[in-house]
Amino acid sequence: MRGPFLALVSMDTFEKTEKITEQWIFEKLIGVYSKENDCFDDLIGYIGSFNKWSIFKRRPKSGKVGEYIFFNHSEEEIHMGFQFLLTGILSVYYDETRNYISRPGFTAFPSQRDCDKKLGDI
Repeated sequence: MRGPFLALVSMDTFEKTEKITEQWIFEKLIGVYSKENDCFDDLIGYIGSFNKWSIFKRRPKSGKVGEYIFFNHSEEEIHMGFQFLLTGILSVYYDETRNYISRPGFTAFPSQRDCDKKLGDI
């Protein structure tokens, strides 16, 4: 059965001075989680500042390794943080291991938008 969705959300952001903020956060994740001891559903799914940026855990196509990707939101993309949060919560609710309800379209991500940076795998 698919595990719960875990997120760490803020309304505003901070900037690290000695390191790039998203890299600093990813290094903290590496310090907490390990590929050997944690499965995909154990890992935090979203970390973000709704008005500035998002770090999202992408579901692997195969295997149990989570890929963390970073998005720096433009002025036209300030909805993306909320969209990532909704996607994570509803993906658990509509997962086939929990019920047989068909999943409606509930997010509006730009189809050609790639992440700004791949942070790494855990």
